[in-house]
Amino acid sequence: MKAVPAKAAKAKPAKAPVAKPAKTAKAKPAKAPVAKPAKTAKAKPAKAAKAKPAGSQGLDVVRAVFDELGWTYKVTTDADGASEIFVNTRGTNVFAGVKAIHYPGRFIVFGAAPFSVPAKFLGEAYKFVSHVNNALQDGCLMVREPGPAEVTFRAAVNYTRVSGLEPGLVTGVIADLVEGASATFAGLSQVAKGTSADKAFAAL
Repeated sequence: MKAVPAKAAKAKPAKAPVAKPAKTAKAKPAKAPVAKPAKTAKAKPAKAAKAKPAGSQGLDVVRAVFDELGWTYKVTTDADGASEIFVNTRGTNVFAGVKAIHYPGRFIVFGAAPFSVPAKFLGEAYKFVSHVNNALQDGCLMVREPGPAEVTFRAAVNYTRVSGLEPGLVTGVIADLVEGASATFAGLSQVAKGTSADKAFAAL
């Protein structure tokens, strides 16, 4: 009898263990720090320089010239920037008083004579003034009433068409005042004493 060979047990292939994926830690997104705006120093508004009143620049020039001449004076200025300047004329023979007026664009000086014209000679005085003013290039001679008529010489400059009032313009006006008054007061003083206008004018 043939021996039947025993059935070899079929070897089952070993199951390879399935590797479980390793748990990876979930990375939490880092929070970006919120940048705080830098504190900026509040800029303090610059204090605006106080605006000088109208005409002050020209008045400063007039003051500087008067100071250089050694004159003593008093200034009064109104709200519109117009200034009156009263000059101390003690010790002078030409003028009994000098007053200047300055406002933006204009500078005027008046010199009062140390004599007046009696009423009885006013007609001849006006005739003399007319002769003189027709001949003058700068300034003008004036006789004012009422009462004993005040004699005044006036000189002026209008500087609205130039960059500003310069010292040379101020000294020029003062020169016109002194020269004009010196030349005309002498003749008019003779008229004030009874000399005819024509004779006094011819003697200038």
